Amino acid sequence: MNATQFPTLLAAFCVLLERQQAERMVSQGLNPALHNHKVRADIGRKFAHIVCGTTSKFMVEVATGNIFGTKGVQQVHRGHFYGTLETTGEYFWCEYYPSRLDGKLKKQKGNSAPVITHAPAPVAVAAEPVMEQMDLASDMIKRMQNTPAQWPQYN
Repeated sequence: MNATQFPTLLAAFCVLLERQQAERMVSQGLNPALHNHKVRADIGRKFAHIVCGTTSKFMVEVATGNIFGTKGVQQVHRGHFYGTLETTGEYFWCEYYPSRLDGKLKKQKGNSAPVITHAPAPVAVAAEPVMEQMDLASDMIKRMQNTPAQWPQYN
């Protein structure tokens, strides 16, 4: 996911969440027009805060698109990882805890809470070894010292 896709994927997630909430209300015999089921996203520096009605539900990491649960209002719970913005179609989001449509999300024994899962570690970019950088710098210094004709002459 790149930075240009984030707003589009986040908006699609909010629409999906709101649609699933309305469908659940209808299935329970409630009128969605009478209940506050609107979804909004408040985008911050590191996280987008997803609010369903008046309830804080999810935090989406802006850099990676990882979706986490919340501990409280605007407090990310990194132990409740629910995929990324690219995999939102694989979940039913309107239960107390989201559930995977294929049933592969492990649950704790005795309740509906998911087993604590963590987001995959970001792929580290291999940096050039420090010694290579030092060798390049020393080569540049040697070349500068070997060409005194290029230095300005002062009388």
